[in-house]
Amino acid sequence: MLKKLAQWIATVNDWIAIHLSLLFATMWLTYAFFFYGFLPIIWPDKMSVFMYWSSTVQLWALPLLGVGTKLLGRDAEKRDQEQFQMIKDELGIIKDDHKILVELLKEQKNVVTRS
Repeated sequence: MLKKLAQWIATVNDWIAIHLSLLFATMWLTYAFFFYGFLPIIWPDKMSVFMYWSSTVQLWALPLLGVGTKLLGRDAEKRDQEQFQMIKDELGIIKDDHKILVELLKEQKNVVTRS
């Protein structure tokens, strides 16, 4: 029971990390932070509040992006391994077909030379 709960929590954490990392990697969030940087010009008396929230976002975004990048890399590595195995299997089939073709060509050559 406890193992299933830990596995569920890990799955939820992975999902959150991946999706928030993908959200951070959008131009819309880039635009939002760009305009956020200009807010102290509009409201200079609120500079300390803007700096607080800016620091808070940086504190939780850095580890989030690190974990998300790690998870996305793990998934990419898994896909790469699956692709490698598929290509390896296809190469085996091609090699088998090549052997069959070579044998057929040898047989045909023997038939032609006997005639």
